[in-house]
Amino acid sequence: MAKIPSDGAIDLAEAARRLGVAQASVRMAINRGFLKGYQADDGHWKVYLDQPAEARQPNSAADAAAPGTVQPGGDAAAAARTRMTMSVETLLAEQVEYLRGQLERRDETVAAKDALIAELTARLAKLGRSAVERLGHAPGPAEPVPTTTERAALAEQQEQQRRTLRNIAETLLLVRNHLEQQRARRPAAR
Repeated sequence: MAKIPSDGAIDLAEAARRLGVAQASVRMAINRGFLKGYQADDGHWKVYLDQPAEARQPNSAADAAAPGTVQPGGDAAAAARTRMTMSVETLLAEQVEYLRGQLERRDETVAAKDALIAELTARLAKLGRSAVERLGHAPGPAEPVPTTTERAALAEQQEQQRRTLRNIAETLLLVRNHLEQQRARRPAAR
C-alpha cells in the first residue's frame, strides 16, 4: 500500500494503479481538471482521489445524472474513473473534429487539383489540334497500326504526360496559394 501524505494525496503510480489506467492518463486528467493533483518539491506527482464529484469541472448540467456517474459519497476510485472516461471522451471528440477539418481541407485541395488538371488537359488538346492544322493533315487510317512495343511506349509517354500535368497543376496551385497568402499579408490600405 502506498504511503498517504498528511494532505491526503497519493503518488501518481498508486493513483494509476487504483484507477486501472496508465500514469500518462492520470497526468492528462490532472491537466484537464478532471482530477486534482500537484507536483511535489521532489518532482513527483501527487493525486487526490477522494474529491467529491462536484469538485470536477462539469461538461454539462446533465453530467450529474449521466449513466455511470458516481454521486458524492460513493466510491472515490469509481468517481475518478468516471472523470477519466469523460476526459478521454472529450479528447477523442476534439481529435475527431480536428481530423474532419483536415479531411475537408484535403478534399478542397484535391478538387482544386482536379480542376487544374481538367483545364490543362483541355489546353493540351487544343494545342494538339493546332499542331495538326499547321501540318496540314491528321493521322488517318492509311497509317500503319502500331506494334505492341510501340503501343507500350505510347502508353508510357502518355502516362509521363499525365504525371507532368499533375505536377504542373500542383505547382500552379502552390503558387496561387502563395500569392493569396502574400496578398492577405499586405496592409489593407495602400
